[in-house]
Amino acid sequence: MKIYYKNTLEDLADYNIYNIENSSAFKVFHKVYTLAFLIIFLIMIILVYKIKDLLPTEILIIGLFLIGLLCFLTNPKRYKKRMRKLLIRSEYKELEGFTTVDLTLTLNEEGISKESKTTQYKVPWSSVENVKVRENYICIYISCFNKPGCFIIPIKAFNDPSEKDTFLQIFKQYKIDVICA
Repeated sequence: MKIYYKNTLEDLADYNIYNIENSSAFKVFHKVYTLAFLIIFLIMIILVYKIKDLLPTEILIIGLFLIGLLCFLTNPKRYKKRMRKLLIRSEYKELEGFTTVDLTLTLNEEGISKESKTTQYKVPWSSVENVKVRENYICIYISCFNKPGCFIIPIKAFNDPSEKDTFLQIFKQYKIDVICA
């Protein structure tokens, strides 16, 4: 079976961002950030409560407004959107100069072959670790020469859902895990 497609800069950036956002390190960082916010918020509420009798009402209202503003700016959902924008900007800088090329991915009895005008990779079935199906991509994880790698195929490369199912069935035929993420 042959699939013809292109990996655009957006495809590669989306793939890298997805991996970063779903990494254990990012999840731990997100939890630590949320915990730090809650501690700071709690301290600010205690301080406002302790000094409420010492300050005029206007200052208390401004203080509560600032606490609300802090809550809004450090909201975990807003934080995640901001982090995503930073990651996208970072990925675009890292992949600067990337050119889109036509790719052909071939699945046959020997394994997987990925070809462009300038390169060709052949990977035996024994080097394919698993396949993850995501919302917009299929990621084929490989290990060649003890180095991990990945082929990223956009879902839009398939003409219809049955072609995608046939493609995934070939991996199952060779007893490779197909994981819907």
